Order: sequence, then structure tokens, then C-alpha cells
Amino acid sequence: MGALSQRIPFQGSVAMMEALTAKRAIEFALKIGIWKTEIEGDTVVVMKILNDSDVNLSPVEFILQEAKLMAKNMDCYSVAHVGRNGNKVAHA
Repeated sequence: MGALSQRIPFQGSVAMMEALTAKRAIEFALKIGIWKTEIEGDTVVVMKILNDSDVNLSPVEFILQEAKLMAKNMDCYSVAHVGRNGNKVAHA
């Protein structure tokens, strides 16, 4: 399928980093033609916003609204919170 590894300069909060990472993962999946995917992350608030339809105007929410708009181009996507231990590769 595909793999992506990218350094993203720290943006001031863990939530912002998780939001940027989720957005980038969706962009990458669409670019390589993946139309069904599961987005996992260990930041509860970010995963909740991705699953929610309510609008909030925080900087993190702005990034995630863009990610959700892109994800609507997929046939199917789901969002799941995983504990930090379940996301060791991302933190390596």
C-alpha cells in the first residue's frame, strides 16, 4: 500500500502535532489511492474532534476541519483512539 515518515517541526502543542499528522495521513492516503482507512491517534481530544460534527474555532479544530473535508472523498474512514503504548512507531 504505502508508508509515510515525515518530520514535522513542533507546533507548540501535542494536540496540534496530532492534528497535523492526521491531516497529512489523510492527504497521503488519498494521493496513493486508498479510499478506505482507519485513522488512529493517542490524543483523545483530536480523535474526538475528528469523529464529531460540531464546529469549534480553535487552531487544532481548523486543521481537523480540513482533514475531515479531505476524508469525505474516501469511500469509508474511521477514527480510533489508541493508548500511547499502541502508537509506539509514531513516537520512535
